[in-house]
Amino acid sequence: MNVSIDRVEKGINNRFQNLDGYEFEDFIADLFDNKGYYAFSTKSSSDFGVDVLASKPGERIAIQCKRYKYNNSTGIKAIQEVVSGKPYYKADKTIVITTSYFTKSAKELAEIHSVELWDWNILKKEVIEEYLTKFKSKKEMEQYIKPKTLGNYIDDILFKVAVFVIIIVLFAAAI
Repeated sequence: MNVSIDRVEKGINNRFQNLDGYEFEDFIADLFDNKGYYAFSTKSSSDFGVDVLASKPGERIAIQCKRYKYNNSTGIKAIQEVVSGKPYYKADKTIVITTSYFTKSAKELAEIHSVELWDWNILKKEVIEEYLTKFKSKKEMEQYIKPKTLGNYIDDILFKVAVFVIIIVLFAAAI
């Protein structure tokens, strides 16, 4: 995804309703990339409940993303999904990120399973801190954000292939 300050501002103004679900997942992956993680969206209907994986040495985060309108709360299903995907992706931590808020039962289940919850207020704060308050100008921001070049895409593909091979090897060893 090509992140620009205009796109970030528009997203904040309409709770990222300008993005479809996959674009929102890509945006979250880019957010974590810029926070120093190697992150990518799984982009699969059989993603085992994880939309984005974010890794850096010693830490792997499984993230479930929910792009809902402000009046549509995120329930326990999102928590169940990321909890079930955590062992599959061998994650150390789980986060559910929503553009709305969480139901009481979702908060309770998240606490039991140590799932970090980012509601709209937290997401907005993280996005503003990462993209809008660090920079004095649009030009400065655009230079900071990692451009999506052919090399970046090749790196992403190689990483995904490596993860796939590791999963196959682990699965084969379990049989």
